[in-house]
Amino acid sequence: MARQLLSKPAVCSLALSNSRALASVAPAQTATVHQNKDKSLKDMPGTTSKLAQLWWGYKNRSRMHEAQMELEMKYGQMWRSSFGFNDNVNVAHVSLAEQLLRQEGKYPKRMEVNNGMQLYRDLRGYSYGLINHTGPEWRHLRTAVSKRIMRPKEVPRYGDSMNEVVTDMIARFKYLRDSSGEGKTVPDLTNELYKWAMESIATVLFDTRLGCLEREVPEKTQQFIDSIATMFKTAFLISALKPWMLTYFKPRVWQRHVEAWDTIFGVAHENIDRKVLDINARLSRGEELDGSFLTYMLTGTDVTKKDLYATVTELLLAGVDTTSNTMVWTLYELARHPELQDRLHREVTGVVSAGQTPTVEDVKNMPLLKNVIKEILRVYPVLPANGRVLDKDIVLGGYNIPKGTQFAILHYNMTRDPEAFEDPERFNPDRWTRMGTEKVNTFSSVPFGFGPRQCAGRRLAEMEMYLVLARLVQTFEVRQLTPGETVRPVTRALLVPGDPVHLEFMDRP
Repeated sequence: MARQLLSKPAVCSLALSNSRALASVAPAQTATVHQNKDKSLKDMPGTTSKLAQLWWGYKNRSRMHEAQMELEMKYGQMWRSSFGFNDNVNVAHVSLAEQLLRQEGKYPKRMEVNNGMQLYRDLRGYSYGLINHTGPEWRHLRTAVSKRIMRPKEVPRYGDSMNEVVTDMIARFKYLRDSSGEGKTVPDLTNELYKWAMESIATVLFDTRLGCLEREVPEKTQQFIDSIATMFKTAFLISALKPWMLTYFKPRVWQRHVEAWDTIFGVAHENIDRKVLDINARLSRGEELDGSFLTYMLTGTDVTKKDLYATVTELLLAGVDTTSNTMVWTLYELARHPELQDRLHREVTGVVSAGQTPTVEDVKNMPLLKNVIKEILRVYPVLPANGRVLDKDIVLGGYNIPKGTQFAILHYNMTRDPEAFEDPERFNPDRWTRMGTEKVNTFSSVPFGFGPRQCAGRRLAEMEMYLVLARLVQTFEVRQLTPGETVRPVTRALLVPGDPVHLEFMDRP
């Protein structure tokens, strides 16, 4: 399965010591923007030796989140570095990140680190889609997609299909637990949640079931899952090389990357083309069209099929590892905090009667459930870092930074800043309640990004996680198989568990 194809990196610790809070920061590194305006980018601390940075990146590839915290203690809240052939400015303080993001223009641009993604699409003639499109083309595509999946009033239309998938997942959990988990555990929990997430988002985007939760996963679906794993596994090396190196030397890693993308895009082709045939057949019979996402995109917008192939593929990829890993961490922390789990169970059962399925409307009355997810995304941000390229010159932290400079916004660093969060290492969902005493800066934890470039599937992802968590808590009491066992996060582009998570799933009375 997808997780099994990734090489297991060295385990790293969750966070550094609180001595981080005591590290001194030079005046030029604070959020004040009116001082030292004569300083240029070359005066910023850090290193720009590309060879040294390549070695540093390779050496720390599985612990990048922790290594960035070490660099913050060395250089301060903002420093220069490079990745491959790209120069970066790293931002590790919430005030600096807020100022940076609030200066985005009409067409914000992501950091350019994945040369392979663009090069593959050039090679095959595919659209750049939501991730790599820029300017008016990006805005046009983003607006069309947002109308159907970003507006809160639109998301509930997918609740029933999401719940159908959760029902199948619960049944599969019980089958696996009773048949191969000695009546207690769900073997390979991370992989099972991965399959739930893929089935769920595919149901929304393709309006069809892939069969990820069947007793035997269909061969084509398994190939799709394996190809996603291969694509992510090869992406790191690809992104560190120049495009001409890939096309001229054609290294094996690039060939595997292309083969993986061919399979991934093939699934989008097949499902979208099938939907076109279905729509034409319905129209020829005089039938009404359904309200699915694909039907809307094909008949209610002027988005081309070429753009749709790329966009749906991106939404699918962005919505699988992100939600599945978040749910792994959620169950892990609930098992470690049984009192919190009991409180959450009482909340869910207080809203939903026994035997009933929690709905989108029910979730609105579950504040603790939402806070649990919010806190998980703080402690284990899906993306330890995110990037931006601004379209104008700015002054940040006392430095003149020219247009086109790439910024890395270090979410992992910011969520562990004691200035932003009291006792930041502690998993505490109650910090997010309005009854709490903490005043949290919105930008201190932005797991879905901020502004026009924030995650397009945010509303879908949140609803998926709310519904599945409510059902899991309603159905099972989750315990650690080995009490006190600690699982550390590692960086594999996303922040994921470095070891298998072993949990018991005991039926609630």
